[in-house]
Amino acid sequence: MIERCFDYRRIKRIVGRDVCISSDVIHLVETDGKEDLGVWTLHDYKDGLLIHANLTKCAGKKAKKSAQDSFEWVFSNTDFNKIYASIPNRKRHAQVMAIASGMNFEYKGDNYRHYKIENSR
Repeated sequence: MIERCFDYRRIKRIVGRDVCISSDVIHLVETDGKEDLGVWTLHDYKDGLLIHANLTKCAGKKAKKSAQDSFEWVFSNTDFNKIYASIPNRKRHAQVMAIASGMNFEYKGDNYRHYKIENSR
């Protein structure tokens, strides 16, 4: 289950480092109702949002569903219609997950692969 979170301590507990809490940054916490499984962080980028994953206790099918739920949350609760991801070349598993969750490959940079998902409202 995805929920938006403004609780700095909760997010910091999940990601293990300082995080930016701002009205310009969206933190979506993946929870199973008992335990927090990870955080999706989104911020302004180009003509949409750039998404960052920190799924500390979530992998495989759960992570794919979590990504899809985060996309749906953004498209249903904001005016943004595009979500971008910039994933380091060395994180092949994250690149595979981006494609599996519905993102499309855009281009390869020096150290990153870039992906995008678009909502056609």
